[in-house]
Amino acid sequence: MIANLDASAEAAERGPAATGLPDLEDPSINVCFSTTSSLLSGWIRLVTRAPVSHALITYRCRTLARVMVMEATGRGFNVVPWRRWKQHNRLVARFAIDEPVATQVRALHGLAEDLGSEYDSLSLFGFALRRWQKRSKNLLDDPRKLICSEAVAKFLKAVGVAECRDPGEWTPADLFEHLLSDPGRFPRVEEGEHIERAVARATARGRKGSHAPARRRRR
Repeated sequence: MIANLDASAEAAERGPAATGLPDLEDPSINVCFSTTSSLLSGWIRLVTRAPVSHALITYRCRTLARVMVMEATGRGFNVVPWRRWKQHNRLVARFAIDEPVATQVRALHGLAEDLGSEYDSLSLFGFALRRWQKRSKNLLDDPRKLICSEAVAKFLKAVGVAECRDPGEWTPADLFEHLLSDPGRFPRVEEGEHIERAVARATARGRKGSHAPARRRRR
């Protein structure tokens, strides 16, 4: 079990001697899901019928001695310290990835090339249309821009998750369900206050069916 992010952040701020390993060996890269009380968050949860509205990546940065959050928001695709992020967000769950650390680091480095990209606000309405018109594709996805789940899906695709071959088609709810469905590959290492209700809602949503992209089983 990995320590919660608050403990990891405190260790990172005490420096390499406290964390024990350099970033390349132990970057603690995780995929997280969250929500807030904002109107946009509520709208996303309503449209996707899910307990989560946001997806993000956390990692430990030795250079800044901080746990950092890489995320796409209305301000674009950026990096912020975990301690600042948690002031305005509620963590639902954090997942590790059972893939080689070097592979995860390369994938994160590749995703960093997109830092500064604009937020794809129009894509959110594309997901609403996808649900109401029962489509499988997001017709309003702009490949030059990013939303939160698209950035995380790009990272997972680079790590080797074959199901994420079309990153622009994934909502936070789709990713949350997918990671929950494969605990061997994506162990849950931290849980928020309402995780049991979130898991129950995600499971119920999965039984009813979603408009997530077609998924292939890992061979």
